[in-house]
Amino acid sequence: MGAGGRAAPGRGPAAAAAAVGLVLVVVALLTPDDVRGWVVLGALLPAGPLVALAVRRFEPERGGQWLLVAAGGVALSVAWLGVLLGSGATTAAGMVALYGCLGASAHLALGPAGGWSRREGGHRRAGRSGGHRWVLAVDVAAVAVVGLAAAAWLRGAMTTPPPPWAQVLLAGDLVLLAYLVALLHARARVTPSVLALSGALTALVGHHALVWLAGARTEAGAAALVVVAALAVVAAWHPSMAAFGDVVSPLVAPRRQALVVVPAVLALPAAGALAALGLLPVPAAGTAPVVAGAVLLSVVLMTVSFAVSSAVDRGLLETDPLTRTGSRLALERLLATQIHSGAAPVHLVVVELDEVAALATRQGRQAADDLLRRRSATLVRGLPDAVVCRTGPQTLAVVAPAAPRGGRSQTPLELVAAVRAQLSRPVGSPAAASPSGVPPATAAVLTVPPRAGVAQHGIATRRIVDALLQHAELSLLAARDRGVPVEADVTRDGAYERARRLDHDLAAALTGAGQIAVHYQPLVDPRTGAVRSLEALVRWEHPELGSVAPDDFLAAASLQGRARDLDDLARRRALADFARWSAAGVQPEHVAVNLSAASLESPDLVERVVADLRASGVEPGALVLEVVEQERLRDLRTVADRLASLHALGVGVAVDDFGVGHAALHYLLHLPVTTIKLDRSLVAEVLTPDGRALLGSAVALATSLGATAVAEGVESADQMRAVAELGFTLAQGFHCGRPRPVGDTELLLADERRRAATGPVRPAATPAAAARGVRQEPSGQRS
Repeated sequence: MGAGGRAAPGRGPAAAAAAVGLVLVVVALLTPDDVRGWVVLGALLPAGPLVALAVRRFEPERGGQWLLVAAGGVALSVAWLGVLLGSGATTAAGMVALYGCLGASAHLALGPAGGWSRREGGHRRAGRSGGHRWVLAVDVAAVAVVGLAAAAWLRGAMTTPPPPWAQVLLAGDLVLLAYLVALLHARARVTPSVLALSGALTALVGHHALVWLAGARTEAGAAALVVVAALAVVAAWHPSMAAFGDVVSPLVAPRRQALVVVPAVLALPAAGALAALGLLPVPAAGTAPVVAGAVLLSVVLMTVSFAVSSAVDRGLLETDPLTRTGSRLALERLLATQIHSGAAPVHLVVVELDEVAALATRQGRQAADDLLRRRSATLVRGLPDAVVCRTGPQTLAVVAPAAPRGGRSQTPLELVAAVRAQLSRPVGSPAAASPSGVPPATAAVLTVPPRAGVAQHGIATRRIVDALLQHAELSLLAARDRGVPVEADVTRDGAYERARRLDHDLAAALTGAGQIAVHYQPLVDPRTGAVRSLEALVRWEHPELGSVAPDDFLAAASLQGRARDLDDLARRRALADFARWSAAGVQPEHVAVNLSAASLESPDLVERVVADLRASGVEPGALVLEVVEQERLRDLRTVADRLASLHALGVGVAVDDFGVGHAALHYLLHLPVTTIKLDRSLVAEVLTPDGRALLGSAVALATSLGATAVAEGVESADQMRAVAELGFTLAQGFHCGRPRPVGDTELLLADERRRAATGPVRPAATPAAAARGVRQEPSGQRS
């Protein structure tokens, strides 16, 4: 089936058309002059009806556009008949009709200007924006300039000027090139049908070039026309025709410039270089300035096209397609501007439209979206000094200056009252009316102070903006719990200042001594409680802010591009500690360190790990590298190759937080996994029947792969017994021991060594074992 449930055409008709076309091309090349023309006409005549038949069967909703293409095929047959009969008027009329059909088809290929085009399956399909129509217009102008300059060059180089009707061909070829640009701009995928149609247009342009140079009825010129007919039929009957109507995203369309505009613009300078080498005729004295001017003008037009395209892209990204207000990206950029260059405080109001959620439950998403659009428009009209952005399915953000133009300063709660008053107004459509008894909105407000000069201190603006938005969302939850609007001051509550300090101080903490430490959390045998392995976790003790949560500084490190530095620090310290424990005879079987996506995607990962192993003297088999499943990897196969090289040396590979992230079984399929660590959220269900069944299956999966199964987040004696019964090799969590500094870890290992040498093996789930942990930090947090 094709797109939208249509039956896609089979490959048989397209293959048959290609085969027949190839035969006719050979015939056109071999037959005498008096027969060749009629062979070409025999190929052109059925091409139009065959295209129309394909449209009628497989693309009825695109009938207008494709029937124009079919009519163009008939017009081409008429033009060729005029050549055979020696009637220049018939040829000119047929070519004018052909170009008119193709030009109209190109217009239809672009869809309506701006807004939305047509409904499909109850959803609206985005049309092409007016801005991108300007981009297309500039692109077509650039191609037309190149075409005119090339024609002038060719005309000046010819000893015999072309006939007058060739001027019609010249003008028409510019339409063909414009149609090709439009085609590549408008299609969502460059499918075989699109390529075949593009090839047909290119072959027609080549035919006209041969007409100029050698006459209409040469072997090559005739063969080019047969190619036009064959490729048009192949395009119509190929299976990819089912996807021909898919319109490209407006953000992708300008990228297609590289397929047509850039080569066209570069063609003239390339031709000039070939002419300087004597490989092409030098332009006549009168046409050389024209060609030079065309080169300059085409480059200017291409530059303008790229600039307009970038501006339109920014507008699309910063505009919410449903409400036509700002998007979340627009809000982030607005807050970033306030952070860097704001001169006065602004108020940020976040409102959740409860009535929209209620209406979605009662009448469906379409009615709720209509109400959201109307409420957004009301805010835009009623608050002219404010910027309205949509940040969630039914959440809006309003940013307004504390002192509006021409008015007195307003407090945060006064702005909330103004927003709620606008949202309480009746909407125009009964279908979009809010449900009775449902409050219009839950609101929270915070004041964002100006922070001029922040960028001069190397602070990551993105981190501060994220903290502001997170603070606003938490305040919105508090407002929902209390039932009244909540006012939060980021400077008073400390979230803003804390985020700023963390970003600023992390670099110094990584290069200095004493602040960044490595703690170790034990992994134990669930049957005996014996410590078998350790996981290295990075901790940051800020001299002024105190202990920093791992999630906070790991996010800061990622935003600053320092995640790899943090991984290197943890790995080198863990290997140095393991070497010291080995010398003392108290080492565990393994030590595990986490790797961020930045480290995994680093080309020199293998070299850096091998260098650290050699520097520490630790055997590769003692090191386990943990891949966090929630990390997104852009090139999984390349990462797999790097890990395979390390695994070949003996290094273990563990998948952390298995079962809750992006990859799941995909990681197990591609990575050389030796350990699978089940996420704590799954282990928490081990005492339920469904949880036991799921975890038992996970253990069986690990066993079948020859991997060690680890249960994370074990928090009680009952859970310890359950994971032992299910066959987990190792357990980690509150019941097994919390992360502890290196000194305490060394004492733990020494105690384990003495107990193993002098005492009997103890049972796992004893109160003494539980007493060792005070508070378990989420074992899924990577170092």
